[in-house]
Amino acid sequence: MLPRLMIAMVLALAGCTEDVRDLRLETVDLSDMRAVHELARQLSPTDKAALITYAAIHAPSSPGFCGKSFVGRSGRAPSTIGEAIELTLDLQADIRTARVEAERRKTRAQLAAEQWDGLIIQRELLISRQSALLSEHGAAARGLPEWRALQSGMSEYDKKLAALKPNFGTSEAS
Repeated sequence: MLPRLMIAMVLALAGCTEDVRDLRLETVDLSDMRAVHELARQLSPTDKAALITYAAIHAPSSPGFCGKSFVGRSGRAPSTIGEAIELTLDLQADIRTARVEAERRKTRAQLAAEQWDGLIIQRELLISRQSALLSEHGAAARGLPEWRALQSGMSEYDKKLAALKPNFGTSEAS
């Protein structure tokens, strides 16, 4: 009963302001995801996702709190939902920029090594599925259409790995 009352109070409070973004964070129980989702329904899709992310990860009251103080470039924590949204969007943009920059700095050898690792993982997943088929069907598994599809998939990965291998481990930096 108490969570419903909290949601009703938050929504009533939200009705008293022009915008959900103007609500002060201390007036909202960000650990109550139902209340957060009710508030988020009044936001644009981008702001909705940012508010939910903030509540789930960055709000100190959240069970999933990341453990780091969440402050803006000004050095202060957000005080309103709008500030929390903007700070979350800024952080996400910074993360995307850092990832793009890190990708840009990778050498061909690093990219080839990542591609190699990805292909190996995908091939191993097919092998695991074959092992499961053998466990389930015994030797008869080799006659199943799924087995043939897995074999075909492994052959494709083998071709990709063979094509990549000559480039793997080169020290070319561009």
